[in-house]
Amino acid sequence: MRRSWFVDVGRWTFGVWPAQERALLTAGFMRFRPEAWPCGMSVTCGRATVAFFALMPRGEWTDFKARTARRGER
Repeated sequence: MRRSWFVDVGRWTFGVWPAQERALLTAGFMRFRPEAWPCGMSVTCGRATVAFFALMPRGEWTDFKARTARRGER
């Protein structure tokens, strides 16, 4: 795999990208910042990492949607 691929569906993203190191199989949680709750899950197999995670916390997503709607009204 040479390129990263991402698909956004609302607040969620599905992505595939090349791993830095080869791994037989790893799985882990993804976080926005170290003290935050997990926002998604990632799995690495060989040289590819696959993940499904939220783009931003639920509160920030609500603010983002409101700002986007205000821009559309102009």
